[in-house]
Amino acid sequence: MHPKFILGLLSALAATSFASPTPADNAVAEVADLVQREANAEFDKRAIIRWNASGGCRTDWSGRCNAACRSEAYNKGCKAGTVGSAIDGGDCTNPFKSHCKCHCEV
Repeated sequence: MHPKFILGLLSALAATSFASPTPADNAVAEVADLVQREANAEFDKRAIIRWNASGGCRTDWSGRCNAACRSEAYNKGCKAGTVGSAIDGGDCTNPFKSHCKCHCEV
């Protein structure tokens, strides 16, 4: 046999043996897939609700918005520590007034 042929045959054999997945690679892929599915299932369990805090359009939300959202969160069924708030003037006709928008995870 020619040395080039033997060298080519060995190279092809080595390339296919390194490229084929091993059982350990398959196990790692299965574990990664399981972890991803569990993370997606946990994410699907969470739901975020949004609402406007009672009080409507006001000019003094800056010191009260977060407190208003927290006080209303229990009645909405929010998880502890997931309440957030934002002040938004987009829905008010008076440009100097704004709404307090609340959100939380249930």
